[in-house]
Amino acid sequence: MLALATAPDASGPPRVGVLPPDAGANKINFGPWLFAAGVIGMGSVATHAGVGQTLGEALLRKLPLQHGAGIGAVVLLGMMVAMATTLPAAPAILTPLAEPIAAAPDAGRAHADHRRALSTPPGSEWHNSLGLVIQPAADPLRARRIDSENGSVPFEGLEREPTVKTLTAPPQIPWRAVTQPEPLNGRAVHVYRVHLDRGESDRLLARLSAEEQARAAGLRLSAQRRRYIVARAMLRELAAFYVRRDPRTLVFTHGEHGKPLLEPGSDIEFNLSHSGELALLVFTRVGPVGVDVERRHRAGLHYEAIARRFFSERERGQLFSLPEREREEAFFRCWVIKEAFLKAEGSGLHTPLNEFDVGFLPGEPPHIRRLPCGAEADARWRVEMLHPHPAYVAAVALRGDASDLSYYELVDPS
Repeated sequence: MLALATAPDASGPPRVGVLPPDAGANKINFGPWLFAAGVIGMGSVATHAGVGQTLGEALLRKLPLQHGAGIGAVVLLGMMVAMATTLPAAPAILTPLAEPIAAAPDAGRAHADHRRALSTPPGSEWHNSLGLVIQPAADPLRARRIDSENGSVPFEGLEREPTVKTLTAPPQIPWRAVTQPEPLNGRAVHVYRVHLDRGESDRLLARLSAEEQARAAGLRLSAQRRRYIVARAMLRELAAFYVRRDPRTLVFTHGEHGKPLLEPGSDIEFNLSHSGELALLVFTRVGPVGVDVERRHRAGLHYEAIARRFFSERERGQLFSLPEREREEAFFRCWVIKEAFLKAEGSGLHTPLNEFDVGFLPGEPPHIRRLPCGAEADARWRVEMLHPHPAYVAAVALRGDASDLSYYELVDPS
């Protein structure tokens, strides 16, 4: 889950809003947890304002309660007052839980995770009965984090139906363990699987550039920091091998839309994606390439709400026509195909996800069905589903005449 667009401004505080129940069409529903927070907050206000205190004292005069119970009664009555005063007009004062987008250390990197921007707490299925809706602090389209290390460029052309072609790979991919890359010849495509929860992240830190080390130091969570270090170190090792450079001196530049590129003169196209503790990296000389990996079965992920917002009309119809037991798997297939295509095509966040269609249904080969306006539509767009781990789903998309995919498990020899 990994930069194709300029990072949004995160200088201001998260928005706080009171939204009517009918505002839920394009909003994210956070449900009763936020309602409870709003009620408690209003209860506190009412208590300090004297309303709850007055009611509590009246209750204490009637009931022989101990001091501690009396305080609880004051707070409880304050909450009841808050409910009575807020429910008729608006649900409550709600505070977004979406994580704000972090400041970007370099152009074109958006540091927000779309899952955090769109996921909801447990129990949010009650939101319809409570009528509670809220807009997240970050625009979900710009909060989609696409840490694409992608050397692709945008293509010009008219939108038309391409001939469906797919790369051939067995359902059970043989990931071969290697300590260093093999030569990248002809029409080959090399896909690497990297496990990020490794104990040598402190040692690998020395392989990163000063800018990358500074970014790693700015990550608050140790797991995030460790995974970032491992992913960047492995990217440097692989890319340096293909361009015959020292990985510590390798320089990444940025393209038109802020995408990371290999140094000028290189014919290597590459892409990086990570989710959870797994990363996928892909390299080829064939043409623009993109990869996306997602961890499935995540608690609190309301995939149906995400599909309604980001999928095209055709994709939504196909997804919701499937039996319910098949929808989540189909959702992730559709999502990774769309993300991989955008990262290969090059426009990234400049192209809304609902402006093009992909084929993702069970039993059909994955493909790009309808390209967004402005992209060059031809039969050379190819898609392949990957199987990096039972808990993950992934796809690679590329434009070019590729004939051979090789799958490697990258193992650090030291």
